Order: sequence, then structure tokens, then C-alpha cells
Amino acid sequence: MVPSHTIKTYRPEFRDQVEEFREQTFKEGNQSLARDKFDPDNFRGQVWVIFVDDKLVSLSACEASHYTSDPFKSARVVRLHTLQAYRPTAFGMLFLPPQIEWCKQQGYKIMWWSIDIRKRGLNNIYQRKHRSVYRPHKEAYDGWWQSLVFDKSMLFMVDPRADLLQYVYYFVLEDGYKWKPKSNM
Repeated sequence: MVPSHTIKTYRPEFRDQVEEFREQTFKEGNQSLARDKFDPDNFRGQVWVIFVDDKLVSLSACEASHYTSDPFKSARVVRLHTLQAYRPTAFGMLFLPPQIEWCKQQGYKIMWWSIDIRKRGLNNIYQRKHRSVYRPHKEAYDGWWQSLVFDKSMLFMVDPRADLLQYVYYFVLEDGYKWKPKSNM
């Protein structure tokens, strides 16, 4: 069951809650919100947060895609983390509609993200193989979720020297647009 929650765009008055959340993510083994990688007050994009009973439980952001050498055409979803106690809610999915809308308003043609190929459970959600996540979000899965693209021919590499390949998932935001990333794929 999905608890009552509120999705908000980040504002500086949320900074203390983000810092508490960040510390919890470190305890859970996630370093994607490391201070040298992410400062919500100086982020070049948009940050969203989900609150349950005034507690920040999930965070995600979008930024211009500098990795694919097309920062004016594609936006990358980054920094997604949901606290472990709230993972069965699939809150990460709930960020997508406001992120899609924001990307369209910014003029992006593609909104994409990537997931380590070794994270089977998470990839199963985006490859529509994880039925338990569908039930509480049936409206979305039967609607806009159907336009999610999983292109098996695309694998993302942050750095060619690293041994980390990631599956790529994306939404086409402009009808007829064909995405051809220029780098890191």
C-alpha cells in the first residue's frame, strides 16, 4: 500500500530535511548524494522530494544530459533514492510525471536514466517484469508508463575505464523524435 504522501519541488527551506535524508542514504549504502556530487541549492536542473508525514523519504532530480553530448535535447534523471523502509511504494515512479512535464517545459526531447545491469530487481520494474509494483500504480502502468522505452541495444558507460554498464530507459517527449546519443553509449 502506498502511504499518503506529497511530492514537492525542492526549496531551500527543505535543506535540513535533505541533510537528514542524505545521512540516512549513506547508512543504507548509497553514495549518489555525496556532498561533492550533489548540492540541492546549486543544482543545475530541478530536484523533487517526497514527504510522508513531514518526513523526506525519497528524492530525485533532472539535469541536462552532458554525458550524451546533447544537453539541449536530452535530460537525465539522476540522484534517485528512496529510503529502504519505503521502497515497496515504488515512489521513484511517482516522480516521473512531474519530471516529464518539467522536461517538456524546458524544451527537452528525451528524458532518460540508467540502471546498473547487475541490479536485476530494479531493472525488472522498468522492464515491466515486477508485477507487485504494478498493482498500487495501475493507472500509471496502464497509461503513460506504456510509452517508456527500454532499448536493449543501448548500454550506458559513465566512464569507459570503469567496469560499469547500465541499461538505458527513456521517454520520447516530442512525437517522432529519434534519439541518437553522441557519446557514452
